[in-house]
Amino acid sequence: MKRCCYAACLLLIAELVGCQSHPPLPEYQWVDQHQALNDLAEQADRIQTIMSRCDVRVDSDWRHSTVVQGAMVAKCPDHLRLRLWKWTHAILDLTVTPEGVWLMLADEKDAQASGLANREGIDQVSRFNQFLSSAFFRDKKLEVVYDLDELYMVRKTPGHGAIHCTVDRRTLTVKEYRFENADGKLGAKLVLSDYRLVTDEIAWPYRWRWTFDKVKLDVKFVELDINVELPERVFVPSRRAQKRS
Repeated sequence: MKRCCYAACLLLIAELVGCQSHPPLPEYQWVDQHQALNDLAEQADRIQTIMSRCDVRVDSDWRHSTVVQGAMVAKCPDHLRLRLWKWTHAILDLTVTPEGVWLMLADEKDAQASGLANREGIDQVSRFNQFLSSAFFRDKKLEVVYDLDELYMVRKTPGHGAIHCTVDRRTLTVKEYRFENADGKLGAKLVLSDYRLVTDEIAWPYRWRWTFDKVKLDVKFVELDINVELPERVFVPSRRAQKRS
């Protein structure tokens, strides 16, 4: 009987811990579109570095699902390092600096099957810092298409596909990016959710869900630190990595 009570208590604690809620984001005090874009840019400027452990799930169109652990560090505007492990073995190591992009895949065949080696996916994740940058919201080519419960905006770049962005008007947080291909068709999508206040002025989306051609990448941030000092050596590519660009 005691054992049953003890087990029930452990189960209840696990459920309570797993269902922890976070305080809602404060409501944004609306003025006008111009002010909202300026505030979005200023929010982005407040983030200089991030360091986090993350849980990653990759689902491919071939019904192949892979769950791995990872770590990410980034420094605005142009440094990124993402390393993924399965069990105790590093299976992917991606480094982005102004000098180029380097990628290490432990098993190319397995990475192709799981979707980790998806070229479009790697290219999108390599642009991670662009989603932290204020440049998007300061771009004069940015056009607000409609303004209701959401701000829906499009930035068109000659010779490249447009970027579509949806912002929640109540909290002034980005909900989704969609990317046009060169032929004008919508391609990759990035959905941001589970926003939490990290500081009084910074709200961070703890869940990033990318959808590429035949691949879905779901990243959940854990133990996130923002604006901590990062040593330069964390952005030195792995010796096994190959330069992609």
